[in-house]
Amino acid sequence: MAFSSLILSLALAQAAPGPLEVNEQNFDKMRELIRAKGPDLMWRDLSWQTDLMKFPTETAKKGSAALLWLAEGDPRDQTDTTGVKMRRMVFSDPMVNSQARGFALFLGDLREARGRQTWLPAPLTAEFAKRGSGLYAVAPRGKLLGFTSATNASDVSKWMSDMLSGWNGLAGVERQWSEELAAMARLSPPTTPPKQVQPPMPNRGRAGGGVTVRDTGPQEVRGGPVQEDTVTTVQGRPTRANGGTASVTPGTNANSAAAAAPFATDLSLRFTQRDLPRSGPFVWSDLYNMGTFVLAAGRQAQIMPGVNRSGEVVNWPTDLVRDMATTALNDNVRGHALTYTAENISVARMSTKVHSSYGNTVLYRYYGSVTASAEGNWALAPGEEPKMDELQSRGVDLSVYGRSVYDTKLKKFLQFDLVFVGKRHGGSPKNLRREDTAPQPIGIMATTAGQMWFDQTKPAAVQRSW
Repeated sequence: MAFSSLILSLALAQAAPGPLEVNEQNFDKMRELIRAKGPDLMWRDLSWQTDLMKFPTETAKKGSAALLWLAEGDPRDQTDTTGVKMRRMVFSDPMVNSQARGFALFLGDLREARGRQTWLPAPLTAEFAKRGSGLYAVAPRGKLLGFTSATNASDVSKWMSDMLSGWNGLAGVERQWSEELAAMARLSPPTTPPKQVQPPMPNRGRAGGGVTVRDTGPQEVRGGPVQEDTVTTVQGRPTRANGGTASVTPGTNANSAAAAAPFATDLSLRFTQRDLPRSGPFVWSDLYNMGTFVLAAGRQAQIMPGVNRSGEVVNWPTDLVRDMATTALNDNVRGHALTYTAENISVARMSTKVHSSYGNTVLYRYYGSVTASAEGNWALAPGEEPKMDELQSRGVDLSVYGRSVYDTKLKKFLQFDLVFVGKRHGGSPKNLRREDTAPQPIGIMATTAGQMWFDQTKPAAVQRSW
């Protein structure tokens, strides 16, 4: 850990109980503390491919088994507890990282892999459904060599050695790509991700459109309104109330002025969240999770003052802040959390202030707070039945501060950073908080998504019917 991060860690650990805040003075330090770096990102050093349709040909070409890393939620984005642990505790290990290079490497969403019956052998997709999240070693023709859900580096290292030995023991025909499967693959629709990070946003009745929404049944959609947050049933999406007011120069309508401004692209934000240091034992303090939120072109217009003059302020629409809170500010650090509904968001205040401008460049600052809380009956571990006589509570209380750089000529943000800092409490069936429900510090940051393969993910639709 860098010296500045260590100092901040000690300060946080010794701080008196109370709300944590992020502001102009500590923004850089907080961002650095939350940001994924060093060992967090060693999994990116490997040559992962994301088009599972290519695994048979790539495996035969490499002359080694395919290693499929599948999780409930793309391992590059918001993923489950197994994916979170593997990302940080397995593939950050130098030995595992080196051994993995002997495989044809693929990663993806387990739920999508389960639906590939048109080109994967039925026995293999059945194994996906049976075993769940983890690592699969597979031969080109679909023979499963082995599976592990271990999240200990030494166990995975031994497993990898066994899988390579198993590969070496296969008959020659098992190492070859089946022409029958090749023909089926050629007949199947391509699954290569589109060049754009996210398709155009649907119009939700506000200037410039809204957030991404697709019907997924009992699911919650990242980057859009969420389903009712219950354990056994999921109700319809709550109606969003229009919100947000602007403080602008008299005679200037900030909403109409901003809405009229064209934007080059939607803005894809990559979220990172982790537990902040605290007193007492640090349990899995290195774990972090990610997420994606797409700010549509029209939404960008709504958070920009009508006049780019130093000191001008515009308040974000309340429904936009709620959308971001329900989709990106859940406690997913250790795995998927139950989501909040709009009614669970008691405080949803964010504002944009013009800091300064230089030629075509405008510097913005963001500030505000978000508070969410929910009560109900749900279990705190997978597979457990909720205790109907035991009321559970979960929530977050966050302050937010941010900075951005906008180019008025290009009509796009060159940089966009938000940091949320505060306390979280409670747990969910799949976010590994059973023994950690007391209020504790959490940090969440958002930054402009890059163009590398590991950033090219769309908002995840995460199953919530548990």
